[in-house]
Amino acid sequence: MNCSEEFNDLELENFDHFMIAEKNQETIVLDSSVIFKWFHFENEDNVETARSLYEKAISRYFHVLTPELLLYEIINTFKSRTEIDVVLLEEILKELFHILIFIKLDSKDYINAYEISKKTNNSIYDSIYIAISEKYRAPFITADKKLYEALKSHNYNIVLLDDFISS
Repeated sequence: MNCSEEFNDLELENFDHFMIAEKNQETIVLDSSVIFKWFHFENEDNVETARSLYEKAISRYFHVLTPELLLYEIINTFKSRTEIDVVLLEEILKELFHILIFIKLDSKDYINAYEISKKTNNSIYDSIYIAISEKYRAPFITADKKLYEALKSHNYNIVLLDDFISS
C-alpha cells in the first residue's frame, strides 16, 4: 500500500488523530507549478526552494497532499514544455506516487471547489487545491503568481513559493 492509499483510507474524523501521531510532519498542499520544478530546472525560477520541498518530501518531513488532477497537469506540462522521454516520464510518475498523497475527492469537496471558483472567479481546477487546503487545514503552496494574486485577498491559506520558508 502506498502513502496515498493509507491516507485516503482514513476517515476525516480520524485525520486529527493521524496528524497527532505524525506530529513531526507538517502537511502541505502543492500544485503542479511547484512539483514540475522538482524535475525540470531549465528556464525555471525558485528551483532551489522547490528542490528543498522535494528533499523534505522524499524524507517524509512533509505530508504532501494533492488531487489526482495534478498528474494530468504534470503530464501536460511535460508534453507542452519539454521533449521528455517516455521512460523518464514513467520514472517521474512512479516517484510521485511514492512521495505524494493523492486525495480522493467526494461530492462535498467538488461543491466547495465550485463555490470557491465562483467566489474568486478562478478555474475549478485551481479551486480544487484550495478546497483540499481548507479541508485538511494545510497551506497551499504554489509558484503560480497570477493564481496567488487572485486568491490572497480572499484569506485562503495560500503561500507563494517565492515567499515560502520552511521551519
